[in-house]
This record gives sequence, C-alpha cells and structure tokens, in this order.
Amino acid sequence: MATQACTSPYRGVFPVMPTIFTETGELDLDGQRRYTDFMIDAGSNGLCILANFSEQFSLTDAEGDTVMRTVLEYVAGRVLVNGFGTGVEVGHAMVHGGPFPATSDGRSTSVGSLAITRFLRPVCYQDLPDALLPEALRAGNPAGLPRSVDGVLA
Repeated sequence: MATQACTSPYRGVFPVMPTIFTETGELDLDGQRRYTDFMIDAGSNGLCILANFSEQFSLTDAEGDTVMRTVLEYVAGRVLVNGFGTGVEVGHAMVHGGPFPATSDGRSTSVGSLAITRFLRPVCYQDLPDALLPEALRAGNPAGLPRSVDGVLA
C-alpha cells in the first residue's frame, strides 16, 4: 500500500489499541500483531498504541518499548500510528503542566518542545548484528537514505 502524505486534518477512525496478554499475564506479541491486522482490516485510519486509556501504566518501560516496537514495525506505514498533534505550536515558550487537566503525567509537559520527553519512545538497536537491523539502519546504507552517522550527514 502506498503511503499518502496528510495534507488535511485527520479524519476517520483512530482507536486506542489494547495491549494483548497471554493467560499467564505475559505480553502476547503474536496476538498483538493479529489484533493490529484486525483493526486495520476493520477500517481504522490510524492506531493509538500505549495511549492514556490503555494498559501503558501497568507495563514496565521494557514491556512498553516491546509493544511499541512490535506494532510500529508490523504496521510498517499501513496506517498512521500515534501521530496526533495537539494543534499548538511546538516551541520553547509553549509549556504547561501542573494539576489535572493540564497534564496527566507530572513528569513532563503535554505541549511544546519539552513534550518530546513524554511522547517519544526511543528505539535503540545497540550492538545488534547488521543482518537483524531494519534496512534503513544497516551499514553501507543499502536503502540510500539521507542520515546522520556520528553527527555527520551521510
């Protein structure tokens, strides 16, 4: 499926996805993939994973990273995932926090440049063999993408 650039406000269905667990309470990543397919096949225009109303607060950081990476890599651009802006400017002067409803997580702000600490889930492939890396990250840049390596545009 071709990726389309979003040139207008988001429209359609953007459900909050549940995190799928086994009967013993472990992450069920195969079930997560099946549920992802179900949501896309049912006509979802985008997916919200680890959103405020999901199981994100009961997961460890490592489990949250696993769920996020699994869904993002599996979706592979078929629909929008977690790309929902606040409608406010992202700038250093734009910050708010404090008691509800300003933020639901007192460790960060919901808007402005500092919001990256709240919404970013960094993925690191440290010491992973080249063959297991996504093509865009492999040595030699087989995808031919512009990228920065050790601070130098390559």
